[in-house]
Amino acid sequence: MAKMLHVDIKKYRAMEKNEKKPDAELLMLLYNNFECMPFETVYGENDLGEINAVWRKMQPQLQKELYEFMKHGLQFMNSQTGDTEV
Repeated sequence: MAKMLHVDIKKYRAMEKNEKKPDAELLMLLYNNFECMPFETVYGENDLGEINAVWRKMQPQLQKELYEFMKHGLQFMNSQTGDTEV
């Protein structure tokens, strides 16, 4: 996960433990790649540690299926609003 976020493992673990908050560059990356709103991360409405822990417990096939399901859901919602970004 640290690789996907382009941060070193030390910084990622600190964020998992809520010892460190993401910087502006990481917030932009989270938004652009995962459509995670900055306020959700900054104000703790979604905790990276909890999300990552749940993700790691899933079997790889389930991760793939869930990713595709969410991607198709976003495509459907975007088609209803005229937004073409996924």
